[in-house]
This record gives sequence, structure tokens and C-alpha cells, in this order.
Amino acid sequence: MKGVRVVRRRPSTLDIDASFGRLDFQSYMDEELRFQERIQSQIAEARRAGRRLFGRPMREHGLAELVRHRSELAEKWIEWLRQNPSTAWDTVEFYGALSSALAATNPDLAGNVVRNLKRGAETIRVMYSPLNVDSVTWLALQLPSSQTTDDLRDEILQEADTDELLFQIALAAQANGTVEWLDRHIRRDIRAAGLRAPARALALIGCLDESEALESLRGELGGRTGFLGDVARWAERRLQQNSRARVWFLEVVTRRDAVEAWAAFRLFLRCVDRRFYLWKPTVCASTPDLPTGWRQHVEVNDQDIRRAAERNEVRLSETLFGHRIARDEIAPWYRTPRAVET
Repeated sequence: MKGVRVVRRRPSTLDIDASFGRLDFQSYMDEELRFQERIQSQIAEARRAGRRLFGRPMREHGLAELVRHRSELAEKWIEWLRQNPSTAWDTVEFYGALSSALAATNPDLAGNVVRNLKRGAETIRVMYSPLNVDSVTWLALQLPSSQTTDDLRDEILQEADTDELLFQIALAAQANGTVEWLDRHIRRDIRAAGLRAPARALALIGCLDESEALESLRGELGGRTGFLGDVARWAERRLQQNSRARVWFLEVVTRRDAVEAWAAFRLFLRCVDRRFYLWKPTVCASTPDLPTGWRQHVEVNDQDIRRAAERNEVRLSETLFGHRIARDEIAPWYRTPRAVET
């Protein structure tokens, strides 16, 4: 059989000029201008209405004092939230700040505020960067321990049906100093019957950064067979990936040859994930003589670091315990939500 190769004529200069001549650039520019005017008008209208724009966090300011001296106002705000759980993102931020103000004196009430925010999370989700953790998860793991707060945390953990959600829980616990709660759950689940709870415990171990908790739990990854062995090996690979990122970033901040530091940074990008933002301050603080140019390089390339972390995490929202999941799937350890027609 003979192969046939089709050679197509490249467009000539006249063809290209004719193609551009058929384009109505003025119409495109006019539409772009009208679009900009509409956006600017909506921004101005939102500001006049007191809306907060561009993801700025709500500061607590005098909320703690207000809650202490005018508790009836806090009660009115909380009652409004109970009746209107689906709110705009800036309102979510206000109630997050309110829960932090309430936490010092009434952690159970603060936990109920976050629980009400969770009810509206299906309508709007606020993510806290650079760790990219859902605001409800972050607030639940930021509050002091209480019966209501611990029940809320347990509920969030039970509903985590992807590795992304498990990773968010682990990141929030480590960032907010509530690893003790996470450690307790891992130790309980690792001894549980069945597959789901032990697999979740192993997956959470793989989400930890280097710490005393990890040192005491890492041994649980050894000696596993079958499905749990697969999960344990996946978790171990994730721990090794984080360790390599630490090693290469330490090379970045300690090398004084610009070329060597740049090469180490490129290798660091091959293995970094969001845990970088947990240990970055410690590593940078350990090198007080870090040149300004090195420090600026890390900050300027933060978007590259975030994109690399997303790429290296390999679609955690599509896996559970390191295994790809699909809609309407049923397994001994998992059942996905039914697909919703749109």
C-alpha cells in the first residue's frame, strides 16, 4: 500500500492581508470599551453599597470589644445568618471574623456560627490562599476546641470525599496548630475495622509536613498489603515529595552562586506542593544572611510556585486515597454522589 502525502499551500501575503481586512477591529475595540465601562460601573455601584472587593480579608478590629459590651448585636447578626445561610462572600468574611471574636469567650457559639456558614457553602465557597483551603474548613480548625467545634470538625472530615478535601483539612490543622485533633483521629481510624477509615488515616499521614506528629505516625505506613498497601505507598510518595522540595529549597537559599541557586529552584518546582507555605517561613528564617536578590526571586516567582504545586499535586480533586474516582461509582470504601444532570 502506498502512502499519500497531501501538501497544502501556505497562505500568501495577499491572503493574510485580505483576512485581516475582513476583520472589523473598530467594532471589537468599541465592544471592549463598553465592557470596561460596564465593569467599572458595577465596581463603583458595589463600593457605594459598601461591598468589599478583590478578596480582601475582614479584619476583626473592635469586634471582640463589641461582642463583650453589646452582645445583643451579635445575637441579631447570628439570627440573621440562621435565616440566610446563603450569603455573599464578603458577608461570609464578616461572620468568620465574628466567630473569631466569639471564640475567646464562647467557643460553642463560635462553632455554631461556622456551622451556619457551612450550610451556605454549597452556594458560595471562599478559598483562603496560598494554601487554597475552604474558609469553613479553615475557621473550624482555627477555633478553640469545644464540643460543638469538635463535632463540626468531625463532620467536615466525614464528608471529605476527595484527596483534595483531605489535604485541605490537614493543611488547615497544621497551619492553625490543631494537629492534636488530627493526630487523634488518625490514631483512632488506623485501628478501625473495614477499609475506609484506615485508608483515610493513611492518606492523612501522607498530607503531613515534617513534625513530631509525622515522626510518631510514619511507621503506620509500613507492613501494609492489598488496597491499604497501595494507599500507604501513595502516602509515602507524597511525604518523599515534600522532603525533596524542602531539600531543594534549602539549596536555593544557601547557595550563593546565582546559577546554582537558579538550578536548585527549577528542581524545587518539580516537587513542591502547598505544604511549602507551612515550612517556608522557618527555612527562610534559618538563613538570616539570605541576600535580597534571593528573597525577591522567591517572592516574584510565587505564581510559578503555586502553578507548580497545582501541577505536582496531580488533580487531587479527582482521587480518593490515591485512586481515581468517577461519578456513580461504588466500592467497599467509597460511594460517590450521584451525578446531577445540568
